Amino acid sequence: MAKLKDHPFWLGVWVSVGGSAPNAGEIRQDGVFETCSLSSKGLQIVVDYKGQTVSVFISFEQAGDLDLTKLRDLLLLYKGQPMRVVEDLEIDS
Repeated sequence: MAKLKDHPFWLGVWVSVGGSAPNAGEIRQDGVFETCSLSSKGLQIVVDYKGQTVSVFISFEQAGDLDLTKLRDLLLLYKGQPMRVVEDLEIDS
């Protein structure tokens, strides 16, 4: 098992609604996990960063052998938690 933040797909490009997105370090420090959703293309993760909505997308291709359905189910247990807690979750690869 490895921490979520240690998986190669994790440091994707964060996108902001209505402004420039903070970097991954800022999101880890001050972001709060809001929700995530699974589509036929992959997993979208939504975070509140100081009142700004930012998101990142992980495609099935990027995830490799990681089961995005299981990841989504795990992440949804952490709604409202700081991103530093979410990123430190131990997950199966």
